[in-house]
Amino acid sequence: MKKIFSFLIIASIFAFGIVASIVYSDIIKSGKELPLGSIKKDGPQDYIKENQILISDEGVMINIKNAEWSRYADTHSMEPVINANANGIEIVPKCENLRKGDIVVYESKQANGLIVHRIVDLAQDEEGAYFILKGDNNPMADPEKVRCSQIKYQVIGIIY
Repeated sequence: MKKIFSFLIIASIFAFGIVASIVYSDIIKSGKELPLGSIKKDGPQDYIKENQILISDEGVMINIKNAEWSRYADTHSMEPVINANANGIEIVPKCENLRKGDIVVYESKQANGLIVHRIVDLAQDEEGAYFILKGDNNPMADPEKVRCSQIKYQVIGIIY
């Protein structure tokens, strides 16, 4: 009796897994919202193209003009994407090219320093365009409207 009961439980779990994977696959393909509180986040643009990356026995070369190397403070706000062990490749962006999902470094007027967060929205007010930013690991968006003049870099690569 125990063996039959165990078999039924395992078979039920297996069947549920198959059904769930089919349902989620169909939802993702259709572009609909994921159920059960899942949140689809916008990712950064594909800035570095395949033809800009050369891998050989001597090493890896990424051909990007005016790129800068960066290290990150251990603030936990962008974990798990960026942590204190990550290194970044950054460029000075053109604001009109920035999109929702991009990760930028901006000079905060409220925190007196540089902050690395993701663009979660773009908006307009009487002063013009601004960005709404948020750390991936933060519960709420940053409190300030970030203007183009505050954005110093765009993160285009993260290397661990």
